[in-house]
Amino acid sequence: QTMAREWFGTILDLWRDIAVATGSPKPVSDAVSAIDTVTGLLLIVLAVSVDGKDISAVFRQDGDTPEAWASDLPHATLPGTQARVQKRGDLARDKIVSAAADIVTEGGPGPLTLRNVAVRAGVSPAAPGYYFHSVQDLTNATLWRLFDDSKSRYRSAVSAANTRPSDPEQLADLSAAIFIREATEYRTVALSSQPLRLEAARQPALRAAAWGSIDDQSRAWTRQLTASGIVTGDRGGLLVQSLFLGKLVRCLAINASTAELAHVRRQFAEDFNAMASGIHWAKNWYT
Repeated sequence: QTMAREWFGTILDLWRDIAVATGSPKPVSDAVSAIDTVTGLLLIVLAVSVDGKDISAVFRQDGDTPEAWASDLPHATLPGTQARVQKRGDLARDKIVSAAADIVTEGGPGPLTLRNVAVRAGVSPAAPGYYFHSVQDLTNATLWRLFDDSKSRYRSAVSAANTRPSDPEQLADLSAAIFIREATEYRTVALSSQPLRLEAARQPALRAAAWGSIDDQSRAWTRQLTASGIVTGDRGGLLVQSLFLGKLVRCLAINASTAELAHVRRQFAEDFNAMASGIHWAKNWYT
């Protein structure tokens, strides 16, 4: 945590200098936004293994939509729901995937073996192999399970709000509420999801599942932005997803205090209002 704080402090100084040099009226706020967005975007592009050329093709004026990044992924598993729906009703398989998700949540993907999962699930040693041909297949299913659980938590928070955001301030309220719950109540799960996401950078078979998660969340953010009067298109949704993810990783890495988390709502509001006014530092990325 100390190293993370020192690292973020160093890059904050660098980004603040860049913001000042480019004439930003709020150099510190823009620097924090840029750090969080770039951090989150880095995690996303690593998960789907796109290169600089692919990134530039999306984040330029009149560029490609983010779906271009999925063009080389296995079509049969994109977005990866068919096999999931067919098997989800099998109680034994569901028990195995739940056990795998618990193992990953507690210790990351390293301890995930068919034997460990069998013991944790209380099933025969052969049972995981019956449903999954390899640890990689099980990891893929676990990634989907963690994604589904995360999506359910987000939907629960949106439903609890009893209203759909209709302006940037309301969207900031909702985003901050979801964020703080992820950073506190679901801190362990949020931490464990990142190594599993990055595992897709090493294992191509996991990238379709990773993209399915990214694409779904990006579209959800685009809908919320549009409803709040912020017209950005698909790239705007991807950038806000990056902002949320990067901010979450930063706060988890430094073990942000309650006082530090209290600034999150203001930070979201600054970004959303700037996007609505057409003065956001990254406007050329999504217009």
